[in-house]
Amino acid sequence: MRTLTIVLLAAVAVAIGFALWPTVRPVATPTAAAATPLEPRAMKPRKPPGPNDPHPPPVPEPTMPTPSPEWRAALADRVRGTAHPGETAFRALSDLFVDSNIGFANEQAAHEGITLPEVRELTHFGLIVLATQRANEVEELIGRALSDEERERMAALMRSANEGFKQEMRALVARNASETERWELIRATEGRYRRELFTITGLNDELLDDLLAGNVLLPGAPSTTVAPSGPPPEAPRDDVSDPIKPQ
Repeated sequence: MRTLTIVLLAAVAVAIGFALWPTVRPVATPTAAAATPLEPRAMKPRKPPGPNDPHPPPVPEPTMPTPSPEWRAALADRVRGTAHPGETAFRALSDLFVDSNIGFANEQAAHEGITLPEVRELTHFGLIVLATQRANEVEELIGRALSDEERERMAALMRSANEGFKQEMRALVARNASETERWELIRATEGRYRRELFTITGLNDELLDDLLAGNVLLPGAPSTTVAPSGPPPEAPRDDVSDPIKPQ
């Protein structure tokens, strides 16, 4: 299974061929095929491969398209004057990512036993989770430094939400729950993450909108990175000055 973690910070398990957050896997029913002997493992090479030895072709991965200046300008015009321009722009960017990797998205929906709209929503939620785990940017918006305890609580919130979601979604898929039930779980997980994040950090809806607006308008954002296992790293801001929230 291909693994890709996306956008601004990595800290969520995204062990899928697409940007689903969190990972969900249908619970497989044991079959006769499960008893089939595994293929023998390849022998460990006696020495590392040399520079001229053949290398396997790279595994295809979904990629984030680079929005053009025209696309960004059109997006800024579209969200100007809306109630939540940052979130609206961020949604447009996550949709662009899905649309640009629609083959991976369809593959993931089939693999997980869910629908393409669910993959799209979980992709968007995953981007928001990763963006809101950038402690340095959160500190700039709330006007104070987060304590070590608050930073750990942020990381723990992400990990606990991820694990809880996986268990519950796996159970729903395993018992052939309706799409309505799965959407209820997704919405409940999104709402719970936001509420607890706000309690820990002092963020609110307006400040979150500012955070997302700044990220989505940064040149080159979002970026891809590898997920760590521990608390969020101290990630520097992108090399730009004063990102402006669309009005």
